[in-house]
Amino acid sequence: QAGKHVYCEAPLATTLEDARAIAQAAQAAGKQYFQAGLQTRSDKQRKPIVEFVRSGVMGKTVVARSQYHKKESWRRTSPNPEQEKLLNWRLNSATSIGLIGEIGVHAVDVASWFLLNRPLAVTGWGSLINWKDGRDVPDTVQAVFEYPGGVNFIYDGTLANSFDGEYEMYYGSDCTIMWRERHAWMFKEVDSPLLGWEVYAKKETFCKESGIVLDANASKQKTAVTNRQTIDTIADPTTALQYSLESFLINSSKIGAGVEDFTTNFGGGDAAALKQYLATLAKDLEPGAGYQEGFEATVTAIKTNEAIRNHQRIVFSKEWFELA
Repeated sequence: QAGKHVYCEAPLATTLEDARAIAQAAQAAGKQYFQAGLQTRSDKQRKPIVEFVRSGVMGKTVVARSQYHKKESWRRTSPNPEQEKLLNWRLNSATSIGLIGEIGVHAVDVASWFLLNRPLAVTGWGSLINWKDGRDVPDTVQAVFEYPGGVNFIYDGTLANSFDGEYEMYYGSDCTIMWRERHAWMFKEVDSPLLGWEVYAKKETFCKESGIVLDANASKQKTAVTNRQTIDTIADPTTALQYSLESFLINSSKIGAGVEDFTTNFGGGDAAALKQYLATLAKDLEPGAGYQEGFEATVTAIKTNEAIRNHQRIVFSKEWFELA
């Protein structure tokens, strides 16, 4: 409404009503660019991994798993009590949807992005084990998301232990893909078909398992994996957040220039024509999560937090994801 482009961190809100209102406002703002802070969707390291997962090389998707282990309290201090309360909003269930919302929302969004589906249901558990300092949000959570086709995605997060850190695993009947610290590996099953390029690929050992480094330069012939592209997961100093903010700045500039160009040449009275014109610019935009992706991820996180706090199974309703 103020005529500004908006980058809104994920989750968009802590209630379905507020999340829907934000997404509807973004939907209605035809002249402004809105990007949700689901930073992985802008990560240039992830795009080839997504294509690799979707190429069929994994065989049948069996199960997926994501972990976040980082021992930290999240508590911040201030000599001003009111300021300290504001700083510690993540520790208050009235202003935060907890670990699954502040951290897990990104992993769940990636799972839905990779699997090309929203979850059908979720079962959650949560406990306050280590940081009993007056907070009322769990410091340890687990959630099992049920996706179409019998595929489950398992999320495990804790602020009470750091062992084994943070990673994602996608298990298929032919191979498993692991993403960890800006790198990816493929672990093949003994009966999986030979792809050819893996003969030249670099391999690393993980607890007696041989992982093939997914690296575009690993093959002498740089064999195409899917859509004539190769996987390149060489360590990249640019973080996913930096890529996301870069996309926002570039896309905001392109949309702003497009609106100005259209208004100069045709006037600003035909909103439908402007919308159609801006749609033609979409193919030239940098990757980034829009209001729809942000809304759906937020709805999923809010209901998952509800399942975690009540130790229950929740079936996702289609109506929760509707903006109209």
